[in-house]
Amino acid sequence: GKHKSVESLDALFPTLGHLCGSLSDGLVPILVGFQDWKDFITKEHLKAFCAAFGTTGTSPLIHIAGITPEAMDEALLERWRNDSTIHTKVVEWQDLMATFTTLDASNDAEMVDLIALGNPHLSVEECESFAQLIEGKPKKHESVRIMACMSRALYAKAQPHVQKLEEFGVEFVNDTCWCMLLDPPVIPPH
Repeated sequence: GKHKSVESLDALFPTLGHLCGSLSDGLVPILVGFQDWKDFITKEHLKAFCAAFGTTGTSPLIHIAGITPEAMDEALLERWRNDSTIHTKVVEWQDLMATFTTLDASNDAEMVDLIALGNPHLSVEECESFAQLIEGKPKKHESVRIMACMSRALYAKAQPHVQKLEEFGVEFVNDTCWCMLLDPPVIPPH
């Protein structure tokens, strides 16, 4: 497959987000060391990072030096660095690989019955990538449900990719998120 290693940027950011969420201990972290990558990091990478960060972290925010808008000012970054020396954690390559291995592990005896996409909402670019990934493939297995959350506006913009995905068996849920699909929903209806 395309992303069999954390070395792919598409795999790196959700892996790093998951790891950073685990390490943040409820504090608002500042991630440094990506400034030289700013021309390669996309909104999709940041979205994947934040979605994974949110699954393991309890902080509502993260700063990425030189990448996120609030973390561009060098004087502010220096102040943050000076204020955060007590809670500094260095992420090593082996930490990323261990996290990737944990996330990528499977037991052949376990059956997949649901694939959830759009956490947060799918973008047009993600629909296009997914449509390319399934190109020439038979329809999904009948025992597997693939559900995707996407805004109505982007759903309309993503045609004909959405059509290919629906033909493959993807079910789209518009203008809501996974927290509202739970029974009962995370956010009460009243």
